[in-house]
Amino acid sequence: MEEGDTRWRNVLTAAALRLEGDVDEAKGSATGTLHGFPLELRLTTRGSGSAKTKWTEVDALLTLPAEFVMFIRPQSRLDSFLVRRGLAVDVVLDDPAFDKAFLVEAAPAEAIHRMLDDHTRSRLLMLRPDSVESCDVGLRLSKEGWESGSKEIRQLLELAALLARRLHAAFQELERAGRAPGGLYRGRPNAQLDLERSAQKAHVLRVRGRRSLIFSVLFVAAFITFLAVVIMRPWR
Repeated sequence: MEEGDTRWRNVLTAAALRLEGDVDEAKGSATGTLHGFPLELRLTTRGSGSAKTKWTEVDALLTLPAEFVMFIRPQSRLDSFLVRRGLAVDVVLDDPAFDKAFLVEAAPAEAIHRMLDDHTRSRLLMLRPDSVESCDVGLRLSKEGWESGSKEIRQLLELAALLARRLHAAFQELERAGRAPGGLYRGRPNAQLDLERSAQKAHVLRVRGRRSLIFSVLFVAAFITFLAVVIMRPWR
């Protein structure tokens, strides 16, 4: 956070009040609890030099189920091509407006369908975060730029808490509705179900890794081509 900027200190103070928590000016963050879930809001930057950009991030600090992974971001024109080529995964939620607006790369799909209910999808559509993803500390909601309005900050905090609550509820629903007496899930042993869910997670991570590798190779190839053109261009 930029030192001496009382505007941003006031944003963090307002967030800390909503969370009934504290401000860490050195980190540019506010931490506390909302609806029973610990949250951390940060005004941070990504990149460096001329490529440095400001971001508002909210982490819901929780332990994720081992078989859970989620990456949600706005759909781009390229995504339908990537899905067809097996370079992206998209969990379709049978909500035309939401499915058009967001790419959902996540597993297990049955948990995502329960987690992203009508209300949660409507909040995502209204606030349009740049990403919602699972991470090492729980769930991370990101929006480019430093949000300065108290209303917007409250809405982001509420959305992060809502996502944490819905994730918890989704897996509780799976346990209640799916795992029948005798260690079976709809006629399948629990061990088999766990393997299927783990395989879904592995598939999502594998597809994302392959896409990242291909994009990296293309970037390097383009950069080398650019250098070759510059070097071979005759000096005038």
